[in-house]
Amino acid sequence: MFKENKSLGLDIGYDVMRIVELKKNGSVISIHSFNAVKIPKDTLTKDGIIDKKALVKTFNELIAKAGPKPIDCKNITTGLSEIDIFSKIIEIPRKTKKKDFKNTVIFKASESIPWPVDDSCIDWIELPPSATTTKDTLPILIIASAKKIVEDIQSTVSTLGYKLFNLETKPIANARALIAPSENKPLLIVDIGADHTICSIVADGVVYLSTSIAVGSNQVAPQQETLASAQQPANDINTIAKPLIENIIQSIKYYQERINSQKKVAEVRISGAVAPYPNLDKIIQQTLNIPTVVANPTTNIKLNVSNMTPELLHLYTVAIGLALRDLL
Repeated sequence: MFKENKSLGLDIGYDVMRIVELKKNGSVISIHSFNAVKIPKDTLTKDGIIDKKALVKTFNELIAKAGPKPIDCKNITTGLSEIDIFSKIIEIPRKTKKKDFKNTVIFKASESIPWPVDDSCIDWIELPPSATTTKDTLPILIIASAKKIVEDIQSTVSTLGYKLFNLETKPIANARALIAPSENKPLLIVDIGADHTICSIVADGVVYLSTSIAVGSNQVAPQQETLASAQQPANDINTIAKPLIENIIQSIKYYQERINSQKKVAEVRISGAVAPYPNLDKIIQQTLNIPTVVANPTTNIKLNVSNMTPELLHLYTVAIGLALRDLL
C-alpha cells in the first residue's frame, strides 16, 4: 500500500493570500484543498507585516473556508516575492577552501545586496560554468532577503500553530509547478500579477535570472471584487505586452551574454492573472520569434477538483509550486 503524503503551499501577496494542500498517493499528486482570501489593505508591505492581528485573522479564514476537504497538514512552505528579495550571480575563487566557503560567499554578497549583511538572510546555489567565468572562478547564485520579513513570517506562522517548513522565492515555486522534472532546456517564465510581472529564466532546474516590472493585470482589466472566479473582461492587452516584451528582450540578452551563450531560450511560458487572456502568447511569439504558450499549472499534478476552473487555476500556480517542493 502506498504511503499518503501531504504538503501545504502558502502564497502570501500584498493583497491576496492563497493556499493549496496537495496529496500524494503513489506517484499521483492531486489537489486536496485550496482557498484564497483578500488581505486588508496595508496589512503587509515591503517593510514587513504591519498589522499582525489582521494577517492572523485572514489566515484563519483562509484555513477555515478551504475545500473541498479540510486542511490537516501543519507544515507550510511559503514564498517571498521577487520584490522582497535580491538575487545576483557572483564569482568566488574556485580554490576557496571548504572551511572558508561560507564566509567568502557572504563577504562577496555583502558588496552587492542593498541592505546590511547582518540584517539579511542569505542563501546560495553553486552554478555550472557560465559564459563569463574562467577556470579559476566559481559562479554562485546568491539569494538574499531582509531578515525582518523572514522573521515576521516565521512568527506569524508559529502563532497560528503551524510550522514554517520551507521558505523560498516565488519564481522557484513557479518553475517547479510549470516545468516537468525531465525538462532541461532554457525556458522563460512570465508570471503576471496584479501590479507586478516577474520574468524568470530557468534551465536544468535552476532559476538563473529573475526581473520584476511594475505592470500587471490591473493595467489590463479591472479586478473583480470576488475571488470565486478569475474571469475578467478582455481589454487592450498591448498595455502590458509592450513593456513585457522589452523586459523579456533584456532578460534574454543578459542570459546569453553573461550566463550561457551556448543555449538559447527555447520557449516562453505565460502564467498568472493574465494567462487566460487571448492573444498575449501570440503577440510575444510574433514579436520575438520564440515559441510562446500559456503555461500549464497541472504539469506535475492531477486536477481532481471540479470547482477549480482553468482560469482560476493559473492564480494558484505559485501555491501549487510551493506545495510540490517536498512531493516531487
